[in-house]
Amino acid sequence: QSDEYEEDDYSDNNYDPEASERKQHAMENSALNGESLTEHLLKQLGEIDIPQEMYDIGEMLIGNLDANGFFIVPLETLFENSDYTEEQINRAVSIVQTFDPYGICVKDFRESLIVQAKCSSMAQEDLEVFSKLVLEHLEDIQSGNLNQVAFKLHIYKEDLETFINILKS
Repeated sequence: QSDEYEEDDYSDNNYDPEASERKQHAMENSALNGESLTEHLLKQLGEIDIPQEMYDIGEMLIGNLDANGFFIVPLETLFENSDYTEEQINRAVSIVQTFDPYGICVKDFRESLIVQAKCSSMAQEDLEVFSKLVLEHLEDIQSGNLNQVAFKLHIYKEDLETFINILKS
């Protein structure tokens, strides 16, 4: 992995406020250098030691991503005429999701946020709460119902505010 691309660090809920800026800068530099997201991901795929079938699936996955890293065609459709097993496909998805930038190889922005949290080494218990927040309570947060969301998630409002700060980053 190139030194040009740095990883965000949310571990132990210590958000590095400069990490988001570094990631944005790296993505802009990539675009300035003429490297597309697809090229950037394929380069990373070529740098890891995986079986040929994982490489082939990874290549198909990367080719099925839009400029935001979201699936163009649902996975079920993409692989419906292939001989790959669901386990192989899921394993390849997990591999590609670890590539820079985090949050790619997903169906939508909610899933992207969860993948970013997973890749940040967030504690499992926090990841479960964060995932529930992203999947079920974003609209409540937008409406300003923080006390209600904290109650539903069984966490303190201060902890919810920490998750919201991570979400904003």
